[in-house]
Amino acid sequence: MEKHDIVIVGAGPGGLRAAELLAEAGRDVLVLEKNRELRDKVCAGGITGWCRDLNIVPENCFEKEFYYTIFTTGELTRKMKFNYPFITTYDRARFGEHQREQIEKNQGEIRTEAKVTKVSVAEKKIEVNKKEIGYNYLIGADGPPSIVRRTLGLRYDPINCYQYTTDESMDLEMEWGFCARKFGVAAYYVFPHSEYSIIGIGHLPRKYGGTELPNKERFLTYWKDRGVRLKPETYEAGPIGTRYDGFSFNNIFLIGDAGGFANKVTGEGVYEALVTAGIVSQAIIDPQWNYEPELQRILKEKESYALLFDYLNYFNLIPFWEYKFMDLAMDFLVAIMANPLGKMVAKKFLLKIS
Repeated sequence: MEKHDIVIVGAGPGGLRAAELLAEAGRDVLVLEKNRELRDKVCAGGITGWCRDLNIVPENCFEKEFYYTIFTTGELTRKMKFNYPFITTYDRARFGEHQREQIEKNQGEIRTEAKVTKVSVAEKKIEVNKKEIGYNYLIGADGPPSIVRRTLGLRYDPINCYQYTTDESMDLEMEWGFCARKFGVAAYYVFPHSEYSIIGIGHLPRKYGGTELPNKERFLTYWKDRGVRLKPETYEAGPIGTRYDGFSFNNIFLIGDAGGFANKVTGEGVYEALVTAGIVSQAIIDPQWNYEPELQRILKEKESYALLFDYLNYFNLIPFWEYKFMDLAMDFLVAIMANPLGKMVAKKFLLKIS
């Protein structure tokens, strides 16, 4: 039976980052990706300023940077400005190839079209394309519904989303929007790239009343009425893992979406995937290293985004499950964030803004 020191399931940014660090340390690492292409996943293709500050995504992968973002609700539009690139869109395929080069330079291996169909925890082996592969360490970086996560008996409660690509000629701005009367308890997003834009929508977590996505025809009509042409043939959908139930299970680790580290309000996952990849890699390289402080830091950051939503929900100040009040709630939040005091509070407790 073929065997490797470390097997990583999933070749997204997190899985490849872990492989890059482990291969650099001289470890025997194999990455398994079920798709043919490394970037074949639903993703708007944007990184936040704090993700950019990690200096992991090379500048030659950047496409557009935004020192502002537009927030739109049912009745209100605000342009929030920042003194740093709040969002930078990037070429995910190019970044994946950069990571591949770094891994293979250090004798790491990546196999595509390699779907894991079974994980045996007791025997420390997996089944890939009807072939068994053994491991000493296993890293689940395969997003939701992760087969590694499912094997461990963990539930997942994802945010679901779908998205489209615009015609190449469309020149749009970075935008986030809530319109409960049209779309229910969901948020849409616009991520402009160099030659196209990605426009999608995802429902908020179940605890805030988000349970389903709006009808696709309604979403397409909304953008058509705004003069934006979405190409129906570019439709893609997928879940985002936000439920955290653990990180380390003896010799098995979960990172990124597979571990439920994605932000449950914004859906951001690249930053969390890269950071947790760094934590698990160091934990494997140095088993004596205490990773708990770093793990708690990323979990605290993950939860802080939802703090204001949690407070409003806990005190029942605004019933999010009543659609007619959702727009009023978001108008209130955007208005607060648009003034200096609101920004100061947000910077300290909720968001990393200036």
